[in-house]
Amino acid sequence: MNRRAFLGARSGSVLPAPLAAKPQGGSRPDTPARVARVLPALLVLLLAAVIPVWSGPGMSTDSAQYLYAAETFRDRGQLISPVTVWSSPIDELPYYFHGPLLPMALGGASWLWGLPVPDVARWFNGACFALVGWLTLSLVGPSWPVRLLVVAVLAGPAMYPAFFWLLSEPLYVAFLALALRVAR
Repeated sequence: MNRRAFLGARSGSVLPAPLAAKPQGGSRPDTPARVARVLPALLVLLLAAVIPVWSGPGMSTDSAQYLYAAETFRDRGQLISPVTVWSSPIDELPYYFHGPLLPMALGGASWLWGLPVPDVARWFNGACFALVGWLTLSLVGPSWPVRLLVVAVLAGPAMYPAFFWLLSEPLYVAFLALALRVAR
């Protein structure tokens, strides 16, 4: 390193050139650009925070399968499914209707934190929504119109309501967003 590079632009400076130089155009970052980057992320976090504090996860017949399998995994270490046919002489079968990851994650978290499975499902769905929002916003870049469009799609009727149900879709969408982010 030569003397001029070490001393900086002014010969009397004792700081290296990058530290001695003053920023061009003012020292404050562009506030509208910063707001355009941060506002969509805050909206996604706000939307994600609503999910766990809502009254409870929506239930369907598939949700009942997930819930029962998660509870039996927590209590017995086995994935068991209830038999829903009234004429059946048995009331349980091995769980084979859906993928095992969701009931295992919910049952394991329920056992670990001592919370009921529906409460764990609400927090899990909120975390999945926040993850999907963060990963999607990280994929689209700094353009604020595109970032607001992403928030609008996530908050729209095709995506947001799915995160209020005890279903595997939130986990699937989170893994899909993660795969897209890794592939980028």
